[in-house]
Amino acid sequence: MKQNSIVIVLALAVFLAGCASGVKTDTSSRTGAAETVYRIGAVAPLTGEGASYGQPTQRVVNKAVADLNERWKAAGKNQRLEALFEDGKCNGKDTLTAAQTLVNIKGVKVIAGGECSGGTLGMAPFTEANKILVFSSLSSSPEITKAGDYVFRNYPSDSAQVAVMAPFIIGKGHENVAILSENTDYAQALRKRYIDAFKNEGVVVVADEVNAPNAKDVRSELLKIKNAGPEALILLPQTVPMAAVYAKQVAEIGLDEQVYGNDVVVLDETVRLYGAQMVGYYGPVGVFDSEDEGFKAMAAETDCQIGFYCATAYDGVFLLGEILERCGDSDTDCMRDALYATKDWIGKYAGRVSFDSNGDIMANFEVKQVQGGKLVKAE
Repeated sequence: MKQNSIVIVLALAVFLAGCASGVKTDTSSRTGAAETVYRIGAVAPLTGEGASYGQPTQRVVNKAVADLNERWKAAGKNQRLEALFEDGKCNGKDTLTAAQTLVNIKGVKVIAGGECSGGTLGMAPFTEANKILVFSSLSSSPEITKAGDYVFRNYPSDSAQVAVMAPFIIGKGHENVAILSENTDYAQALRKRYIDAFKNEGVVVVADEVNAPNAKDVRSELLKIKNAGPEALILLPQTVPMAAVYAKQVAEIGLDEQVYGNDVVVLDETVRLYGAQMVGYYGPVGVFDSEDEGFKAMAAETDCQIGFYCATAYDGVFLLGEILERCGDSDTDCMRDALYATKDWIGKYAGRVSFDSNGDIMANFEVKQVQGGKLVKAE
């Protein structure tokens, strides 16, 4: 009996070891053919304020994984992709914990995410030290450019956003502006870029207010801004709920200056829910074909109403799928080199992707304005 128990324990250990390594698992007992299973981790803010990104993009990623597996099956490839999700809660501490769980317990070598910039930056030292490939489809802070040799993203840096918006704001003839920003890595990186851009052009920042993350009341900050008498106001929230607080309380305070926002302010979801308080707001939108029927169908099926983020999240899965086919899911040096070598890869929805020496992509933004509860091209 003792001997049988030992055999059972050893068999269980072998089985668990096979699951942890994750590259190949025999799931085709009828044919005897070994199915190749690529396993990746995924970190997204599934709870908290950042869930307005994390939940819809989780649905998009799951949809993309299913579509990719169907494509492989139709091509006669005996392989599939699995994505294991952990909640990063849109902050560095929880994203690091999620990454450690995926790597140390679930044995993955690739992490899609994090989504919030602070989360991606929070886990980067750990993932770099362990040669874990990080591929983010939402993080945009310029600080991520130097986050590590194994960190890539198919969403453009905020530097590109400011490069479009700052000249547009200056071109409207404003001599002074005010900035209200949330105290997060993403929003503060944007704030600093705007301040630098305006300084070089002689535009004075007469009020520079920073509110606590996820604040429910920013009236005191807005009153200080109103008393400073700016010609324009720039809003830099981290999440859709924070954008809603800004929009509602700007209206309540009676600020009638021209308002500009970041890409969060002009997300489809933000405009759909709070467009009535945002009439005339300007903001940057990633350039892609939002009217593509396939994209609209995918967004409707997954209930993803965050525009360009939906497109980059979907396409990111397919790009990773090609890299995994080439390198497997364990050789991150091979994956890193393959991504650096990626030039003019064309995604289904988000367009062309080429990576530079920092793992960033070049992408454009265009300025749009909220009118009649929807976004229109800015004049």
